[in-house]
Amino acid sequence: MKKILLSALIVLVLSIPELSYANKFIIRKDISPTAKELKVHPVQTSLSKPRELDNINNRNFNKLLVLLIDFQADTLSTTTGNGKFLQDATGYTFPIGRPPHDQTYFALQLEALKYYFKAVSLGDYQAEVDIFPQAVAGEDFTGYTLPHKMSYYNPIGASSELQIERFEQYFLDCFTEADTDEDIDFSQYEHFMFIHAGSDWQHDVLGNSSSDLPSFYIVVGDGKEAIVDDGSVIINHACNIPETIIQDSETIETGSVPVVTNWGVINSVMVHEFGHSLGFVDLYNTMNNTPQVGYYDIMDSGGSTAINLGVDETGNGLADIYYEIEGIFPSLPGAWSRIIAFEDSYRARGILKDIEEFTFDSDITILPAEKMFDAEAITDSSAYFIKIQLTDTEYLLIENRQVDPDGDGGAYPWTSADDRVVLYPTYPYPNPSFEPTYEYDYLLPGWISDNYNSYGGGLLIWHIDEKILYENNNYENNTVNIRHSSRAVKIIEADGLDDIGNTSSMFWRGTSFEPFYKYYPSFDEEGWFTGWDDDYILNNNGELEFIGTIFNDRFSSSTKPALVTNDGDPFLFSIYDISSCSIEYGMERVMSFKFGSDLFDFTQKIAVYDSIRAIGFVGNSDNLPTFPVINEDGIDLVSYVNNSWQDTLDVNISYDSTPTQPIIHFDENDDGEDEYYIVDNSELTIFSTYFNEVINYTSPISDAPLYIQNWLTPVLVVPTEESLFIGENEYDFKNAKCIFNGEMLIIASNNSLAFMPDPELTGVLGFQFDIENYDQNYVPIWYEDTNANYSSLFLQNAVGDVFRIRGNEIEEIFKLSPYTSQIPSQLAIGNILDDGQVYLTFGAGDRVFAITTDGTLALGFPAYLDDKIIKPASFPRIITFNDENIILLEENETGFIAINCDAEVSIQHSFFWERVNNLDQFYWDENIQKLHFIYSDASSNLYSSYLDNIEEDPIIWNGYRNDGYNIYSGSIQYQTNQDDVLNAFCFPNPTRTGEIRIKVNNAKADIDIKVFDIAGNIIWKEIIEKAANNSQDIRIDTSKISSGVYFGIVSSKNEVKKVSFAIIN
Repeated sequence: MKKILLSALIVLVLSIPELSYANKFIIRKDISPTAKELKVHPVQTSLSKPRELDNINNRNFNKLLVLLIDFQADTLSTTTGNGKFLQDATGYTFPIGRPPHDQTYFALQLEALKYYFKAVSLGDYQAEVDIFPQAVAGEDFTGYTLPHKMSYYNPIGASSELQIERFEQYFLDCFTEADTDEDIDFSQYEHFMFIHAGSDWQHDVLGNSSSDLPSFYIVVGDGKEAIVDDGSVIINHACNIPETIIQDSETIETGSVPVVTNWGVINSVMVHEFGHSLGFVDLYNTMNNTPQVGYYDIMDSGGSTAINLGVDETGNGLADIYYEIEGIFPSLPGAWSRIIAFEDSYRARGILKDIEEFTFDSDITILPAEKMFDAEAITDSSAYFIKIQLTDTEYLLIENRQVDPDGDGGAYPWTSADDRVVLYPTYPYPNPSFEPTYEYDYLLPGWISDNYNSYGGGLLIWHIDEKILYENNNYENNTVNIRHSSRAVKIIEADGLDDIGNTSSMFWRGTSFEPFYKYYPSFDEEGWFTGWDDDYILNNNGELEFIGTIFNDRFSSSTKPALVTNDGDPFLFSIYDISSCSIEYGMERVMSFKFGSDLFDFTQKIAVYDSIRAIGFVGNSDNLPTFPVINEDGIDLVSYVNNSWQDTLDVNISYDSTPTQPIIHFDENDDGEDEYYIVDNSELTIFSTYFNEVINYTSPISDAPLYIQNWLTPVLVVPTEESLFIGENEYDFKNAKCIFNGEMLIIASNNSLAFMPDPELTGVLGFQFDIENYDQNYVPIWYEDTNANYSSLFLQNAVGDVFRIRGNEIEEIFKLSPYTSQIPSQLAIGNILDDGQVYLTFGAGDRVFAITTDGTLALGFPAYLDDKIIKPASFPRIITFNDENIILLEENETGFIAINCDAEVSIQHSFFWERVNNLDQFYWDENIQKLHFIYSDASSNLYSSYLDNIEEDPIIWNGYRNDGYNIYSGSIQYQTNQDDVLNAFCFPNPTRTGEIRIKVNNAKADIDIKVFDIAGNIIWKEIIEKAANNSQDIRIDTSKISSGVYFGIVSSKNEVKKVSFAIIN
């Protein structure tokens, strides 16, 4: 029998407030906090699993049955105690945890559990607990005695199979013995708990009682359940708790006042295991036992903190010895854990809200998570917990965790009348009270002032990834955080330092710098907290100047830490203007922040729909910028009125289909009033504020219509799967993609491209060209140069090769295959680099290209994307932000990745959100000089974010049907700088794709190229006509050239440049 080691002391001075004040450790970055090693018994990985949430409330969610379990008496040194509950109080001069451990004692312990979960549920959960066996007056206390000694159930050196078998037997034996008690009706209970005699395996500090039973939540498999009440009730789960965690107490006398360590109460163990019965999962790494969210959740290290209580041995009013007691104040579960069990209750009472329920760019108040539920404190702009959806599987949870939420200096442990059990936290000196508070987070990391008041806390931001949570059955297997780099539930550490769970950090359970707050804390030379570093001075100009230090008042894609998804996608929105809480005595520690776009100045939530089926481009209705929204009730027209988007036109159009093509608009009657064109398979609806017409075609419409006003007779162009309709005429072009260059209709169809002038003027087709491997998902674009000789049409084929048609000639100017075999996006075009050139740009796979109209790659391109794939056939945008031209490309369905002029990813211009496959668009309003971005999300919220004071049109290319017809107008400067010397280089080098390109810059005349093998033999030569452009690519077919190293001589007008390259075939 291993004896419980005790230290002889006189009395705990709970009657003197100055001494009974809970003395908290000062926990700072440069001081290592004391915490017990987390121990997990091997059997826990097999038998400890979360409850199946669907089955939790089968019987009675509030009812808990507690069974007191003891064993056959023993004298073994490998277990703590003798197999029976402690009844003799001899030697226990310290009252907390003192025997006898009987029904009365455990009833008090379970009162503590009730108070804790009342706090966790913010007053909603009222646990109803029954303890068996019941006490019998006049009889000695006894539990349900199992048929074996404790060591039998946890044998030393047992194989994993035997361990599991013995614990399954322990589970069954407990219920079998209890089932002999006719007073128990098992059917009344949803939750079960064993409290057994002795200590637990986790608190065997000296390692000499390895047969102690571990504390854990037991879930047995099929066929191993306990069958009770004559076979009418089947039970497969129970919490396993020891009567005490004290077994290896030690007195340390290194300081001026001795400290007794390894003392504790079972409060934290009890609430942790009961949390499992409510559906909570372990948030530490259950494979290697390392913390992953640390002190900030009871399901990790939130029960491992300790509090010092002083004892006066001499009667002089001063503490002569301290007890370091573990488990008195188990920290509250984090927001995610709490929501598992109480989401419905939280939402019904306004405790938990989605971010969409608040006004963008306005103050949002977040109440302390430790504050008792206060319905009056919950307003349209406040909550306890806030959820922000990032993607369809990832979201943030924000809560306000505070060491001292009511600002009264801290918390005080209120005990039972006999001082043996700590029941709950209450108010500290000088206003002690018997009333419970919810201040279980008193021992979270924080700071202390020189008058021993406690401070610390802020916005704790959780990142949840349900993909990780549920893949490989991680939730069901209690393995949600087994990879530190890929955690399903993690805390965003505000200081940007990876402390929590980092095995190389001294502070791997967390610090006071994990929450977000505005100002750095200030300390005096002795380390006492003195306030926020938020000072201002009056400078020489008579202005207030901030001289304090900002800690972290913003969380966005461009901050450290960065607000990105687990795929590295920057989030469209940011959390900003984060406050610091008040530090005034008696003031509640509320926090506030704002939520809005990181890229834009302001965001408006225009409307919330049950569903958004489609959004149209911005047109003009009643002289107002207007766009249609197809929703569950039909068609709304949303207009910009009085500095906001509103549905004010009172247009009610019934429409119950989902459009199959983008919704475009044209001013068909040339009256300043746009008509909107909606396609639903073979049906075309044309409507405006005063007009509605439906036209049916014989086959599905394959692209949005065009309306041509420049011809002699304006006509509507409608491509279908079988034909092309131009006005009243039908042509044999199937699945055509059509654009209009101001004179001719350009038709891409069936591996060919045709130019059609006005039929009334000519009656015949113009040029026709064959396009090898043309894919009719790709739309041609027209470039209109101020010099008509350079105006051109550009088109891609299925493998991403780019063709140029200029005049009556077609030329392949770029081949994609040397770089990637991925399917490309659509083309965009514009003056991207502000260098006098016009560039085509597109993405393919993880690369982004920018080429001149001659096919020459821009400097630095292709740009490479880490872990990003451009959506095939998507439509790039080119937008100017703050005088910087940015290429925006769609990354699958989640948002836009931004590339700047240096061929680099621009995180500050990239943005992702819970995107859906509806149109999103940029719209510049010249009259009010605002750039709008209009979009929706997966919850059918309709938004507009805008940039203010945009004096010039920043939209270079706006994606689908740019400028209405897929046209860009510009001017290319083709002059050569005669002062620049000839330059040439090869790419890709080495080449493995059958082609090498030699880029030649600054040629003054025709270019003479000769290629030699290593023996000096000429294997290729050609004279290439000097192009108008100052940079051009010369392509050489290497498919029939042997592998090896080759040299080239490039000459032009007495200038010579040598190049070399390798061929691998």
